[in-house]
Amino acid sequence: GVHGSRKVLSNFRKVALGEQWDIRNRQDGIQTVHELVERHAGRLDTEYPGWDLCRATQLLGMMYLVGMLSRDELDQGFSRAGRVIQRSFTSWDQMVESYLAGFGAWVARTGRDAHSNVAFRRGIYERLKAQSFSPYSIPWDTDLSWLPGVSGGERTVTKQLLKNYRDDF
Repeated sequence: GVHGSRKVLSNFRKVALGEQWDIRNRQDGIQTVHELVERHAGRLDTEYPGWDLCRATQLLGMMYLVGMLSRDELDQGFSRAGRVIQRSFTSWDQMVESYLAGFGAWVARTGRDAHSNVAFRRGIYERLKAQSFSPYSIPWDTDLSWLPGVSGGERTVTKQLLKNYRDDF
């Protein structure tokens, strides 16, 4: 949700990836993403799958922005995580509720006010969901079997929709 200025990218690499996740290189990042995704793949009894799976996609995005992943590797990672997300939940709302439950549990462990932090993020989701051109207007069952270097099909539809996306909330 931010523009990739030099300062932002440096912060992603040093703080978000390095200090918070102990990701110092491509291999560390891929391993961490795989662990987050595999923890929930094919399982119905895991705690806070939305929290982990959304964080896996966030890590992929940051790794791409700082140059740890190519665009094809990003697409492959998103496709893999996205398919696990689709199998784990039946809708955007259900996924977001799981994400917010995990986020709330994490915030509570830090000693901060979980209720207001969760309410703030829920508000962001609701505002995004209400926009005509938002990631949440993409149909839940969109085919995420994207292949490196291949365009067309639902990937083209998704890219067209996201081209119109704006974050003016």
